[in-house]
Order: sequence, then C-alpha cells, then structure tokens
Amino acid sequence: MLAGLVAGLLVAEISHRLVLRARGRPHAAHEAGLAFERRASAASDDLRLAVDGPQPDDRLEGGSELQRRFLHPFVGWEQRSALVQLTHMSEEGPRRPNDFEVWVLGGSVAEMFVSMGTGPLIRVLQDDPRLAGRNVRIQSLARGGWKMPQPLYATQFLFALGYKPDAIVAIDGFNEVAVALDNVRRGTHPLYPSIAHWGALAAGGSLDIESARILTRASDAQERTRGWARRAADYGFAHSSLLTAFAAARIQVALGDLARAQDEYAARLPERVWPRLLVGPPFPPADRAAIEVAVRGWVESARDLQAICDERGIVCLHALQPTLHDPGAKRATPQELQVGAIGETWRTGVEIGYPLLREAGASLASEGVAFADASRLFAEVDDTLYIDACHFDWEGQKILGAWLGERLLERLPK
Repeated sequence: MLAGLVAGLLVAEISHRLVLRARGRPHAAHEAGLAFERRASAASDDLRLAVDGPQPDDRLEGGSELQRRFLHPFVGWEQRSALVQLTHMSEEGPRRPNDFEVWVLGGSVAEMFVSMGTGPLIRVLQDDPRLAGRNVRIQSLARGGWKMPQPLYATQFLFALGYKPDAIVAIDGFNEVAVALDNVRRGTHPLYPSIAHWGALAAGGSLDIESARILTRASDAQERTRGWARRAADYGFAHSSLLTAFAAARIQVALGDLARAQDEYAARLPERVWPRLLVGPPFPPADRAAIEVAVRGWVESARDLQAICDERGIVCLHALQPTLHDPGAKRATPQELQVGAIGETWRTGVEIGYPLLREAGASLASEGVAFADASRLFAEVDDTLYIDACHFDWEGQKILGAWLGERLLERLPK
C-alpha cells in the first residue's frame, strides 16, 4: 500500500513537471527556494503598525529586526538597518582612493536591485578602461515604500554627515505615482511619505479595540506566511514542483490576508491621529490632478539631485524603473498575471502616472538632467521576470544591472 502511494505521488510529480514545462515554466528548485525566502521577507515588514517589541526569531526573515522602522526627522521613517549602515561607514573611515563608490536610491525595487542585481552593474563598470583596477562599491540608500523626495533628503543627510560617493543612481517611478495615489485616496498629500508606513508610526501606538483586533489578524497572517516558508525550507519543498505549488498557494492566501488587515488598519489612522498631521497642505482630490502634483514633485527632486551632484562632482543617473502594469512595458506571461495582481488604486496610479513620468523625464533630459527611461527595458522579453506587480527576479535584475552600467558609463568624463 505504501509502495503504491509513493508510486502515485511520483507519477503526479512527473506529470506536474511536464505540465509546467509544456507551459514554458519548468520547475527550478533554486528559484523556488528563493521565492519562499522572498515571501517570508515580504511578511516581515513590521506589519506597518504602530507597535514595537521584538520580532520572532526566524532564520528566513533576512534580518527582520533590521527592517523595523522608526520615525525620522528628515525622511519620515527609517529602518534600523540604516543605523548599522552608518556605524559601518563611520568605522571604515574615509573612502579609499582606489574605491569607486555608488549610492543606489529609491524604494523596494532599488532595494532589491542592491541585493540581487549589482553584479552586472559592477562588471560593466570595471570593464571600462576609465575604471580599470578600481574597487566598485555599492551603498544602498533605498528603502521599501520610499518615494521622492525621501531618497533626496536621505542623500542630503549623508552629505551633511560628511560622506560623498563617486556616483549616485536613483531607480524609481512606481511608488511616486502608485503610492502617491494611495495617499490621496486615504486623504493625505501625494508628496507625503507613504501614509500606510509613516502614518502608523505617527499614531504613536494608541490602539482602540477594533484596531487591536485588526492587528491580531495581521499578526496571525504574518505568522502563517513565515510558518509555511519555514516548513518549505526545512523540508525541502523546493525540490518538488507539487509541494512548491502547495506551499506557494498557502503563502499567497496568508499574504492576501495580511495585506487586507494592513489596509484596514491604515484606513483607521485618520480617526486616531491629529488630522493635519496626515493631510498636509491642500492638494487636488481628483486622481489625475493629484498624480500631476506627485510627478511635479518627482521632477523637482530630480533637478535638485542633479544640482547637488554637479556641485560636488558626483556622477548622477536617474532611471525610471519598469513595472508590469504599465501598458506596453512587457508582454506579461500567465504566471506574471497571476502573481502580479494589483489593486485598483495602484493600477490607476501606474496607468495615469507612467505616461506623465516618461514625458517629464524626456523634458528633464533636454535640460541636461541625467534621466534614463528604463520603463520599456523588458518590452521584448517573453520569459517570466516579475514576481509581483513591480519586483522582478534574478534575470530581470541582471538585465537592469547591465543596462544601468552602460548608462552610467555614458555620464563618466571621457
């Protein structure tokens, strides 16, 4: 009986792999394992709630304690990892003459690029005779949820502390329009930091009964996500396409529950925080007009970033990132459409905002601002790259890294 069961499971596994291969998505154990880790990390986002305390110890979290946020006087909020980063930079002392240091600015797409895509960028730079023998180093000034002008302010803060890179690369666009519209729908200025992140911290931890219930649901969904990711890693689910699909489906359900609880919690913030703290200066409530305000802020931030780099002799590059739901950006695969499901607010922000960003970017380039449009970088790629609505896998990171390297070299003195 046991032998029959094992044989049946083996047949099911082989059949499932054949189906995946026929659909152009063959199972890859290494990529499946990385996907479990990314999903666990996605659930380690401090719940975006106004509470504090130790996070559960989980080796798959990728240092979730360092991802925990605190209010910051210049950028709205920061991660505890920033304090570790500044400590390391201070202990290292002055930058060595042979170093070529690049700061990467932006939101979570830029943050993920630093952890996955800088290899091709570094190789392209080091292959150029102008940088032969130089040690290319990358520093991340990217944080999940950040949007301009937060990265600009973070850069100015490091300048004020006495640090200076050789080059700065800003990778942004999605948060600038999608998160901006989310702010507006929640009654907050589009240029303010993400209200779903910053507003929770500004609430100061004051909980009513209903908010506490929502927090409990969010915490439960977070633990279910971590639990499935941990079991998948401990028991080698990634080596089986069937077990990978089984665990991925449950993780996706838990992440959906987590997102809904976070949205409910954020919706209650205006009732718990002094309204003017959240609203900011007057802004138009209509979608397009509000996004135009956000794009104007992005443009002025790009000009400011270029100006402060020029003043210090720093090479600057500002790239508009690709995103799945920008029409024409990529021929989405069935898998990308499945994992890249997006809410109406973010989709509207992208559909209205990205044409405006491209137009504004072209205008910036005509002024001499170092703008590079990467929004169509994947337009001719038929393979699956996206792991959700805006983040992409190793292959996408390699494409972006090499492309950014070439654009950066174009800015170096001849």
